[in-house]
Amino acid sequence: MRRTAVTVAIALLATPAVARSVTFDCAVNTTDQGWISPRITVTVDVEANRAAVQDALTDRYNAGQPVEARLRTRRNGQVRVSWDLPGLRSNRAVNWSAQIDPADGSILSWVYWPRVGEGRDAPPKARGRCETVSAPSLLR
Repeated sequence: MRRTAVTVAIALLATPAVARSVTFDCAVNTTDQGWISPRITVTVDVEANRAAVQDALTDRYNAGQPVEARLRTRRNGQVRVSWDLPGLRSNRAVNWSAQIDPADGSILSWVYWPRVGEGRDAPPKARGRCETVSAPSLLR
């Protein structure tokens, strides 16, 4: 019995701690006719490799709910999230991305769709500033 209790205690101590997520509230300077929201909220959990995003477009096209985002961490500490809007009906596959540098609070956000760069199809981009906030996590 004692051996079983010791084994269970060791297993519990070896289990990684619950990952801590970080939420960024970002103000973006946008002039792109609505493709990029002026305010973007991003929650990242690097340990679980998960992220979620909420902005005016997710509010409109995802019933006011955040969307799951793909997360990539970079060697320099920056995080990149990419997401789609399932409720958006478009003749192009539209994808949003944002790169956040937690060290200086900067954000670069852009929209991608196929054939960008042909004439006036240059991708909308916007820069801004983020603050970490103690808001509830967007991750479900």
